[in-house]
Amino acid sequence: MANIIQNVIVVGAGGTIGPIFISKLQNAGLNVSVLAREASKGTYASDITVHRTDLSHSSLVKAFQGIDAVVSAIATFNVHDQIAMIDAAVEAKVKRFLPSEYGGDDSLPDLENIAPFLFGYGHGLMGFYFDDLKVQLFDKGLRPLDATTMNQVGLAVAATFQHLEETKNKRIYVKSFSVSQAQIVDTFEKLSDKKFKRLDGSAKKLIAVGKKHIEEGNWDLGYPESVTAALYSDTGFGYSSGRA
Repeated sequence: MANIIQNVIVVGAGGTIGPIFISKLQNAGLNVSVLAREASKGTYASDITVHRTDLSHSSLVKAFQGIDAVVSAIATFNVHDQIAMIDAAVEAKVKRFLPSEYGGDDSLPDLENIAPFLFGYGHGLMGFYFDDLKVQLFDKGLRPLDATTMNQVGLAVAATFQHLEETKNKRIYVKSFSVSQAQIVDTFEKLSDKKFKRLDGSAKKLIAVGKKHIEEGNWDLGYPESVTAALYSDTGFGYSSGRA
């Protein structure tokens, strides 16, 4: 039937969340396969079919033949590869394509001006400096943040294929719980029996600092600063405010 999803291929299955997607999709009774680059050395269970690709249009179309849905778990730096995959999926008549967007809501207005590259890593991300036992509390650290376990993200992805009409061409909001920055610090201190030095911070000021560093080409500082600013800003990027 045209409205049934049975054969699902996972892209980026060797990453952090890819194996969770495979597990949850299989538990939902779906036939799961994997798309991997020709040079990939990743290994998968014997019941997983691996489709090799050189990312050319023809090889992607071939891999997507007979596939009902593509679930992308591509790493941030390779997200642009999804454009070619979407084009191939259309030609192969794939019914659904779930892009690799399992974080904050990047559809919000003005967000691009705050964090043009939504990726963060390293020392100081989200205001925490664990090596130095200090934390920068933005706007007193009271703004709530939505958090979702990877397990629940996997369950949500699998569930979309059981609710095709409700999820068609829509952003799906999911959360496991909400927590403020101050609550995170309190919990760390309680569990570690260590005290963090608490510093005052401003999300608005960090927006300007992050943009400046990115413009200067200093991504190591600019990326985590921009992501942190987006999370603690009033855009709603880090908090769904009832949407989830």
